[in-house]
Amino acid sequence: MQTAFRVSRKTLIVDLGGLRTVLSSAPRAGGATRARYILNHQVAAKPCDKDGRGMGASLRCADPARALSHLAASLGIRDKFVGLMTAVSLTDLIVLREANENIWVEGFVTVGTSNAVRAGESVTLKHPTNTATPPGTINLILVTNARLSASAMVGVVQVATEAKTAALL
Repeated sequence: MQTAFRVSRKTLIVDLGGLRTVLSSAPRAGGATRARYILNHQVAAKPCDKDGRGMGASLRCADPARALSHLAASLGIRDKFVGLMTAVSLTDLIVLREANENIWVEGFVTVGTSNAVRAGESVTLKHPTNTATPPGTINLILVTNARLSASAMVGVVQVATEAKTAALL
């Protein structure tokens, strides 16, 4: 099986095909929940500037969960969903799949950094550490057919976080 996904109106829509257990730090439905969809919506790189101008900036900045709920409704998403935001162009979305026998994992990744490296690789910072420019974010959506326990899901998040940290530093 391959997870269905599409990009519509600057939003990655991952369709899990039915309610699945999701563990997330997303602003919309973060934590442990059951959802059919995972959305990753592209926003401006600095959507919450001092004067708050910009398309939907005030709602997006004040209540990102509510903004994502409005977005989902406008996209026709009626089932439960988890919602993330990214400043990375979805034309740069990375989609991958690995399988071993009957177990598979699929990844949908947005990488907002100029110094990406693999976990365990030597890192050279391209920005002085005393600047106000943050290195960026990496949003990972991982989908698997493996039946993971709650502790195994937390373990996956831990390993992914360690890899993201190594890539950013």
